[in-house]
Amino acid sequence: MKWWLPVTAVVAVVVISCNNAPTIPGTTLASFTFLATKIAGASTGRTDYPELPDGGFAFTGVLSAEPNEYSVAPYLVAYLTVSEVSRDGGFDGQRFVSVARGTRTFTGCGCEDGVTVDEAILLTLLSPEQNDAAGNTCPPDLTNALTKTKPSFSASGSNVKRACGTLTDVFTPSSACTCGPGSVVYGVDGGS
Repeated sequence: MKWWLPVTAVVAVVVISCNNAPTIPGTTLASFTFLATKIAGASTGRTDYPELPDGGFAFTGVLSAEPNEYSVAPYLVAYLTVSEVSRDGGFDGQRFVSVARGTRTFTGCGCEDGVTVDEAILLTLLSPEQNDAAGNTCPPDLTNALTKTKPSFSASGSNVKRACGTLTDVFTPSSACTCGPGSVVYGVDGGS
């Protein structure tokens, strides 16, 4: 697994980076405009780092994958590209999972070696039929929607309409830091 900056850090880079088109690995499956919103009661420990947006944040991403000729699943390795950073993950044709680790420096932590951030993105991709069953949104429970026809994929893309899931950041400061550990969980809703 490669080491990447957390999405929250990447989002800040989007604002200051040039508008070069990113290189997308594999075959593009879908593009999304995501809205990440903190899930009330799901965060633990220190969550008041000034660099973390209180009201959530928006970002765009492209989901792509390498075709898998050796398995029942259409893809084995997939990527989520945000700005010019691609992070790899697993993909079973409906769910994308990616775990990454990076180091951030937060104001008020009093340490130069930074805070280790472990980030997990879990996304469930919805077909048009599943998206309709979910009410064109990401409800807390997708059970009913997932009984409908799954998304389809081909060399030219997919019929994915929405990606629903979570983005979890776990903060582990070094012993030299004055700030404590914590975690933040965001609900992620992305329309294509």
